[in-house]
Amino acid sequence: MYLVSCKYLSKILVNASPVSLFDHSLRRAREATSDDWFLAVAPDAYQELYEAVRHELPADLGLPPFAADLTRDHRGVLRESLRGDWSASTALVARKFSAEVARISAARWRDRLEHKRDREQMLWRLLRIANAPYFVLGASSGRTLRLRIATPWDWRQRFDLRSFDVWGDEAGQPTVRWQASVRDNDTGNDVPVDGHVEIRWSHGRFAKPPEAKVYLDTLHHRVPGYFPLHGSS
Repeated sequence: MYLVSCKYLSKILVNASPVSLFDHSLRRAREATSDDWFLAVAPDAYQELYEAVRHELPADLGLPPFAADLTRDHRGVLRESLRGDWSASTALVARKFSAEVARISAARWRDRLEHKRDREQMLWRLLRIANAPYFVLGASSGRTLRLRIATPWDWRQRFDLRSFDVWGDEAGQPTVRWQASVRDNDTGNDVPVDGHVEIRWSHGRFAKPPEAKVYLDTLHHRVPGYFPLHGSS
């Protein structure tokens, strides 16, 4: 048993590679990868976005015609050149690209969650439900919180996973929504747990392979398995 103390309880649960999250359900330790998730899951939409960007940049930058041929130097040029907002025309292409990445990423994740046990363990990994209990002290939404985080055994004594759903969202950047419905056996009520994943370039647009940043949208004290202790306010 151990203590985690933080000034504010972060909404960010996990920061992993898309491959680790969507293809391996966080079963492996966080690994670095040189693979470009965008190129792997939405190559046509990715190329269309790259062409729109390349068309608006000076020709003397020496960018290749295909996104798959970008080198580290090319990516550095793009990072420095794309610090502002998208242009109006490129923003439309970017939105289409984001929707396509989100849709396919969600589909790949869903394929790995066929059985209830897979979905249950996925939720535990997202919520950092570990084999040993621990305490988190911090603040969230204007209140002080002291939480005991359950173990899988504790969790199953009180809760039952009814569903775990994922779907792509049309947002400014590729976003996958996730939602669990959990039965609280003590009250007989179904409790929702909501979150989302932002799939974003690391260190700027086109700069490095994207990362998958998992957010918790439900308030911490309402999450099944996050037990508020006396003294929270």
